[in-house]
Amino acid sequence: MYKNILSYLSGFCAVIGICLVMTACSSSSDDGWEPGPAVKEGCQQVHFAGNNPSIALASGGGLDLVVKREIATGALTVPVKVISASEGLTIPGSVSFIDGETEAILKIGVPSTATTGDSFNFEIRLEGDEVDPYANLDGTSYFKGLISFARQRRAQVYVSGYTTNKLGWWGEDVYELEQGNYVIQNFCRSGLGLRISIDSENYVTVSAYGFEPYIYYADYGHFLYLTYMTNDSYLSFNPWGDDYPINITSMNIFNGSGTYRGYGRYYPSTDRILITLGAFQTTAESTEGSYVSMYLKFRPEGLSEEEQQEWERTNISKPSVTP
Repeated sequence: MYKNILSYLSGFCAVIGICLVMTACSSSSDDGWEPGPAVKEGCQQVHFAGNNPSIALASGGGLDLVVKREIATGALTVPVKVISASEGLTIPGSVSFIDGETEAILKIGVPSTATTGDSFNFEIRLEGDEVDPYANLDGTSYFKGLISFARQRRAQVYVSGYTTNKLGWWGEDVYELEQGNYVIQNFCRSGLGLRISIDSENYVTVSAYGFEPYIYYADYGHFLYLTYMTNDSYLSFNPWGDDYPINITSMNIFNGSGTYRGYGRYYPSTDRILITLGAFQTTAESTEGSYVSMYLKFRPEGLSEEEQQEWERTNISKPSVTP
């Protein structure tokens, strides 16, 4: 009974407190709103570059993050706060700019014992009065990343209906990260990268890796437009290299949502990924196909060097006719 009385009194006091707070707020002219901290005059607006990849493929030396500033006046050192980090990561407590330079490098070190398959997560934030929390910049003062010592795999890639005389079956080096994430760093030898993510139900989402694409949104999902225009000319995706110019001039990858998720699927039994192309063309003049299927089929693991060479010979082939 004693506990019940205390519970009743504490609840009654809480109700009274809430009423007092609501009364105080309603009587205030600004409803309790307080302005954020003022930005320092001449703030150099230091921030992480927007094209730093959130998932990075690690090399032996770790990861270099680009930090930028809008005003390059004088030498400058900005504090770096580590919010969280996997054991073994080495993250400096600050990043420094040279006088006149707009970019600096924050070097994140990884353990020397790291091996293929290891991954490291971190969250960091730039601090101090040279950070402007209100400015609309290409990046922010907060960064969350994953450094992965990914496994390199080989995949056969082909577009349905274009294997004989248009594109053939070409090969892509694919990096397998943790939790169903894959990266193609140089898709179709275009210089652009793709990130492929597979969820727990084997649905696939494709996004850009290391560049900012144009994305067209619609009620039924969105297209990732891999069409780059420079001086009215297309950037070509060339799966065979400059010495064999079989080009894809435009590729719009469809990413569905809800009932449209089936436009990207992973088939574990065959280790094959389906990606649906919303539009596809091999010339700059007109669209040749819509809702075309593109497949990535991984080379089986555990093959000897001779078996890998045989797989390459039988699964990678140029088109028989040059378009």
